[in-house]
Amino acid sequence: MRIAVTTPDRLVVVSRPWVFTVGTTVLGAAPIVIALIKPESSGPETRIFLALLGAGIIFIAWKWMPLLTLDFDRSTGEVLLTEHRFTGNRTRAYELALVEKAMHQSSFSDNTRLERLALRIDGRPVAMEYAYVSDGRAKIAREINDWLTGKN
Repeated sequence: MRIAVTTPDRLVVVSRPWVFTVGTTVLGAAPIVIALIKPESSGPETRIFLALLGAGIIFIAWKWMPLLTLDFDRSTGEVLLTEHRFTGNRTRAYELALVEKAMHQSSFSDNTRLERLALRIDGRPVAMEYAYVSDGRAKIAREINDWLTGKN
């Protein structure tokens, strides 16, 4: 995640995991292509398995790795979280006045600390990302909090 726009009235944070999204999609397409171009070298069970495997991998990329735009706008009084996927965009809106602070949520996996960005909205945490990642989110949360409090 990185700050794309910062003005006194607007802050835009973007997450563009292009390498993971494209790489995982290509990885998922490979078994499907193999199942389609090599039908004579394997039985129908193998082709079905490869097609389902590929579709599952592509679904994981679609569900868990969207490109994200988080747009804080004082002029409209809204925070917009837009998920950009190859099947279309989805936007969730939150009232800026209800955003108390940005924070990072942590999880541990195999002794590795993973984090994701969240906002505390009206007393409850709301995740801004689906997946936990190894890149720290404390710095971006601090920058968002500085903008929210007018310290930027």
